[in-house]
Amino acid sequence: MHIGRFIAGTFLSLVAVYSYILISTNRNQFVTSTLNSAFAEAPAWREVGRKVLLNQSWEMQSPSGWWVQGTPGEDNRIRARLEGRFAASDPTVKMIVLDKPNWEKWQMGYPPLSMGTALPNFDFKIPASNAGYYFGFFRQPPDWRIPASSGSVVLALLREYQIRNPSPVRMTARIILVEESLCTSAELPGLQAAFRGGR
Repeated sequence: MHIGRFIAGTFLSLVAVYSYILISTNRNQFVTSTLNSAFAEAPAWREVGRKVLLNQSWEMQSPSGWWVQGTPGEDNRIRARLEGRFAASDPTVKMIVLDKPNWEKWQMGYPPLSMGTALPNFDFKIPASNAGYYFGFFRQPPDWRIPASSGSVVLALLREYQIRNPSPVRMTARIILVEESLCTSAELPGLQAAFRGGR
């Protein structure tokens, strides 16, 4: 009976000593992996890259715009926006950004719903669609009033002539595409490389 207890006690002591040695030698690795798994980095919105879409001056006779092809499919972990500033000799000029469905509606003659608008000489940040977007510059049409006198008729005819034969607008614009991703810091370098590669 005493021999059985002695053997059991010796066996438990050996197990305890072995466990202590095992934990001591692997303690740092065990603690590190436990902390990493307990406090894993949460994804956050991080800037992936910037690309200049437009940086030029020109004379605008009629509305100017550009269609930018998007990536296939919608990725809810990637978002884009347009940042920049523009100047125009005509203060009524506006910039608008349209997503693909509204750009198609506008092509068919329907009034579009813009993603955002910008005015001359102001910094802007406008969201853009991953599926593709259009951005363009337009003059606002002047208010039309019914002439009340013969002098007003002459002015109205002059205004109509100017609408049909507008003088060019001197334009300068710098527009940058900014892409962000909902990712961890470990995922960011791969996304940045894909952006630089023209994804």
